[in-house]
Amino acid sequence: MKIEIRNLSKQFEHQRDAVLRGIDFIDEVRTMAIIGPSGGGKSTLLRILGGLLLPSSGEVWVDGRKIPTRENELQSYRKEIGFVFQHGGLFRHLSAVQNITLPLVQVHGVPQDEAYRQACELLSRFGLEQDKDKRPAELSGGQQQRVSIARAIAAKPKFLLLDEPTSALDPEYTAEVLDSIHELQNEGMQMIIVTHEMGFARHACEKVAFLCEGKLMEYGESSRMFSNPQTPQLQRFLGKLLEWNV
Repeated sequence: MKIEIRNLSKQFEHQRDAVLRGIDFIDEVRTMAIIGPSGGGKSTLLRILGGLLLPSSGEVWVDGRKIPTRENELQSYRKEIGFVFQHGGLFRHLSAVQNITLPLVQVHGVPQDEAYRQACELLSRFGLEQDKDKRPAELSGGQQQRVSIARAIAAKPKFLLLDEPTSALDPEYTAEVLDSIHELQNEGMQMIIVTHEMGFARHACEKVAFLCEGKLMEYGESSRMFSNPQTPQLQRFLGKLLEWNV
């Protein structure tokens, strides 16, 4: 997908400083990781790309289409995107299969029987066929996120946006979820992921964007970004992360 960002800024009313400041960007993106320190604007940028937040100024274009600002047009735009959030966003009162079926029926107009069949196939694909009738509270963190991924791809979106999908997980569950995401990448799913998992960003994503202090400080091929960071900010950021690596 082609992403073009023109002089993008975002400032919330309750905050003194802008979260994003004057971001310009244009490139063809297949798999991209957004990395950087907390508070740098990563999740805000992802939500603007997904039509969940409106920018304070500037424009964003995806595949030649400007992201709209009117709510009815935004609803149509969001239907084309799969979202996975930090804590999954599953409906707590619904089973795993119902969490996938409901949006297919209510949002995308898929017949109930077909939606149920698709949901069961996706749960089986992610190793959750025995857990389809369990509610989120009965699932591990990794299982919940795999249900969230299954729900996100059920409607065959044009691309996926993932906002720190493993940040609340133990290491073994993190590996489960990253394996599932990487499998989708290998199948050609286009995606942008905000992540603190530097190994995944380096080895599983083609491009990396480094956000710091609300600015796009550095961008490029993932192999180059990690082996030869150009800015002092990225050098410091990676240096801190690598200090305690085994």
